[in-house]
Amino acid sequence: MNDELKQQIRDAEDARFAAVIGADIPALESLLHKELLYRHSSGFADTRETYIEGLRAGLWVYRAVDRSEETISVSGHTGLVFNRLCIDLLFRGERKHVNARALSVWVRDDGQWRLIAVQSGAVPREDV
Repeated sequence: MNDELKQQIRDAEDARFAAVIGADIPALESLLHKELLYRHSSGFADTRETYIEGLRAGLWVYRAVDRSEETISVSGHTGLVFNRLCIDLLFRGERKHVNARALSVWVRDDGQWRLIAVQSGAVPREDV
């Protein structure tokens, strides 16, 4: 059962990154918990509403996301995803490359896994 739950969370992560790369707002809205707090590697934080609005407005345009070093753990109705992210994006029209380690927290809500928190931090230059 635990492996099945981990796969469900992995599938939700896949769907989330596909939605941000494809700017698929309806798909993303269905995956994000209403109480989402998204802490970017820059230290800036978004709520569900501000994150979706930023994507909708083109504040950031995700071009590619490479995930590695992924570890998923599940306890009850909560899933934790630890990984390294290499992100190619446009931020306010300027191309950026982000190397970060991230923790994504998923909770079971109305029978669906929804992302409730993201905490990411930049990988130090010497660790790249």
